[in-house]
Amino acid sequence: MEDYQEKAWECLTKEEQNSLFLTLSQGLSTWKTGEILKITHYKYLELKARSEKFFKMFSDYFYLYPSLINPKAPLSERFRDYLYGCILKRLPKDEASEYAGDSSWLLKPVRNNHIINNMSNLKKSKDKWDKDLYALIMEFDRWNNFRILPRILQAPSPYKRRNTKKDKIYIKYLHGIPDFKIRAMVDMYWKAGRPDKRYYVAFISDFFKEGYVVVPIKREDNIVNQITDMKIYIFEEQEDAELFGIMVKNFFEKTRDCKSGLNFWKEYRSLINRAINYNSINNMDFTCETLDSAYNLKRMPLPDIMRGKHLKNL
Repeated sequence: MEDYQEKAWECLTKEEQNSLFLTLSQGLSTWKTGEILKITHYKYLELKARSEKFFKMFSDYFYLYPSLINPKAPLSERFRDYLYGCILKRLPKDEASEYAGDSSWLLKPVRNNHIINNMSNLKKSKDKWDKDLYALIMEFDRWNNFRILPRILQAPSPYKRRNTKKDKIYIKYLHGIPDFKIRAMVDMYWKAGRPDKRYYVAFISDFFKEGYVVVPIKREDNIVNQITDMKIYIFEEQEDAELFGIMVKNFFEKTRDCKSGLNFWKEYRSLINRAINYNSINNMDFTCETLDSAYNLKRMPLPDIMRGKHLKNL
């Protein structure tokens, strides 16, 4: 490689370097490369796009300039060190703030104020090197896997991300609801009757032989509202509730590798989209605290639990 390309290569993380090597040198498919690197396919597509973008971006930049920052640039020493930490050494933001050598940079309001002022100086500079550095910082922030600029300066991300974090929190939480709470909800809501007068919900628990149970419930607004408040999906068809129970029960096994994980999320999203209360639940943010509140789960002293006082919350 040429000198400017070597400088660009050094700006890549080990993961980005491996991505370029496996894709370009070995000619491997994105699926195979993702499996080798042990990341999901859509995450690998982001990594591949980022590594290719960064290598070209830094190559073009170092072809024109001998170093990252113009020695005469109107920048503070702290901001220069911050950029070196973030861009050249690819440190996490907090570590890059420490690298700046000023403990006040660890305070977000202080750091953001310094960054905004220095970026403004770069933008106003008449020097082409400074203007190109400004453009490089903006693109780096846009493509990096975490932001280094305050929100007010950020350009839109180029990635069309489909975030599964909320769904993972939800599914993992369903596996941890105490059996006594599950049994109480089954007893409370199970109402046998004609299929055209029933909706269906699935409760997950190893208490049941299959690891879940599908419960018919009345098609009444107050029942639907109560169950929706507990963030439980309700299905019109029993088969959909059965599939939901199976998918949630087998979640950990079905998301073990890239391909099966991609298939799982595609089928899961299609399934919950058929739930009658999908819009009400999907617009909520799932955290352990909000789910605890939804299921009325509270940390109680052991003596109270042993005396059966927890049953008052059912």
